[in-house]
Amino acid sequence: MKRKKLINQITIFHDRPFEETCSAMPAGLFRFDNISDRNDARATFEWYAELCRQLPGSVTGVKLLSGHIQSDSKEALEAQEKAYGDIVYNFCFMKDKERLKPLRHAIHFSSFAAEGNQYVPFLKKQLLARGVTFVKRKINNVE
Repeated sequence: MKRKKLINQITIFHDRPFEETCSAMPAGLFRFDNISDRNDARATFEWYAELCRQLPGSVTGVKLLSGHIQSDSKEALEAQEKAYGDIVYNFCFMKDKERLKPLRHAIHFSSFAAEGNQYVPFLKKQLLARGVTFVKRKINNVE
């Protein structure tokens, strides 16, 4: 919203430093299961793609990678295709010789992974440069 100048002032509240809330685990892979989230998912994917074109992953924490999901349920994978098959890169159903046994079905796609320990500080720096305010204050109720 701030990038598109839709809002003049944004304040983000937090009750403790990010470093105390993030684990040093593997990056989160971009995918979603709820088809009603498609518009937000497309915008997020496009944002990650733009970041990867402009800056290296060592700066942003966002990297393009490929992988696959295996399942005994073809319907479950077809639901994944319906949800994000036209958003991610290179989505396809894997052929028998490409997938590992014993599972009978598999999809392959390329997507982005965001490593929180790098991405969140990068994003905060971008937001601060655009005038977003961060306030450390515990909020017990949003009503």
